[in-house]
Amino acid sequence: MTPSSDSPDPFTAPTSTFDSGGLGEAAVAELMRWYHERMFTPATVELYHLADAYTAERAREIAEELALFAALEHPRPLDLVLDELGILPGARALVRRVVQILCHEGMGTIDGETARLERRERLYELHALRERGLAADPAMLPAFEMIDKVREHAAAFARGTISGAEMRSRVHVAFFLECPLGTQGSRLGGEVMRHVVQTRPDARWSVLELGGGTMSGAIGTFEGLAEAGLVDRIGRFCFTEINPFFVMQAREALPARYPEVGAFQCSVVDFNEPFHKLESEGFDLVYGVNCLQCARDLPFTLSEIRRVLRPGGWLVIPQYTRGADDQPLPLVDLACDPLPSYWDVQLIPGMRPIHGMPTAASWAATLDASGFTGFQAVPERAIGVECFDERHYCGVMLARRPG
Repeated sequence: MTPSSDSPDPFTAPTSTFDSGGLGEAAVAELMRWYHERMFTPATVELYHLADAYTAERAREIAEELALFAALEHPRPLDLVLDELGILPGARALVRRVVQILCHEGMGTIDGETARLERRERLYELHALRERGLAADPAMLPAFEMIDKVREHAAAFARGTISGAEMRSRVHVAFFLECPLGTQGSRLGGEVMRHVVQTRPDARWSVLELGGGTMSGAIGTFEGLAEAGLVDRIGRFCFTEINPFFVMQAREALPARYPEVGAFQCSVVDFNEPFHKLESEGFDLVYGVNCLQCARDLPFTLSEIRRVLRPGGWLVIPQYTRGADDQPLPLVDLACDPLPSYWDVQLIPGMRPIHGMPTAASWAATLDASGFTGFQAVPERAIGVECFDERHYCGVMLARRPG
């Protein structure tokens, strides 16, 4: 998307935010060009808008079924309303998000803990949105199915008939492996990893991936490296994930797919616990795609990451990132808010004021307080306003353990 004439040139990185420990200006300028020309094309931005509109209409339907419009006809405290409607604690993050999304669509207001909603017959025509999205890219199907699943079971979830685990479906997996919106973080992460590895092109890197999940992050990393002929620069790749099934899949698939890598290790690791299975100061780079927002105690997890990094080692965090604390990411948030790991986290004023995907400013504050240096956000301008009207931002946060 072409920025407005009074916006800074998105392909030029201001020098003031870079220190000697991060990627240089030339590398960041190249990343910015790639970001706009290959990753967030106007067609991709349009797909995000379609998916968010689809999500907003599904949120309106959920609000109707849960009687939120009647309960919030006048400004009232949300906690009181959720109590009256019998919304269980585990579902309140989802219901609050529904209200937030609708208010951002102009259907009401939120002022602190008080909210008001205005009923409408319809926000968007679901069938038309779905047809446009699938005509543009058939791989959009998992995004629509994921939100349909939330809509289908939201009321039962809110009243305790089904669990949060049952709210998840296999389309989550398809979304992150196949959907063009789900693969963005992995693709951008792979491109950033290529530039990081090129800071020491003759070295053999030891890499730790946290929250590896369905291997989408690992695949994105290696595809980015393969494009530059750098896969053999990875001397060791340690894939970790809390789900043993995903670890077993990675143990079988990754060595066969990338034989140039010196060695693969695949382990069950919960990044909410001490990294006992991982050696101290053993990694040149720690990497995690869209996972660290689920760290229950983020400063603790970052301290463990810092402990296993070698002095001067890199932390690379490809992440959906919101433009402001009160700005919803409709598609991502509505799909993830049923999951306790997404909302049941320790909040920290000034660093982690909200659950879910943080802002780039929150990452900067938290990483600084956790002893990391050289923070960078790619794209450098922390909220991608030229793409998403301050709503969405998919970027990479970079920092280093002091050397």
